[in-house]
Amino acid sequence: MATELLEIEKTYLERLNIINSELSPQWLKEQDNSNLIKLLDVFQDIQKVHTKIYN
Repeated sequence: MATELLEIEKTYLERLNIINSELSPQWLKEQDNSNLIKLLDVFQDIQKVHTKIYN
């Protein structure tokens, strides 16, 4: 069960990384990107917390 949860968590973090690294440059090109920047900040905060927990 624990191994399965870790795999799910790993997949989740990989998807967040994709959002952060591949989509953020596109979002930042938008004229009004303040809400998108806030969303990216949330993603980055989640990544930081999970990195601290699992490393």
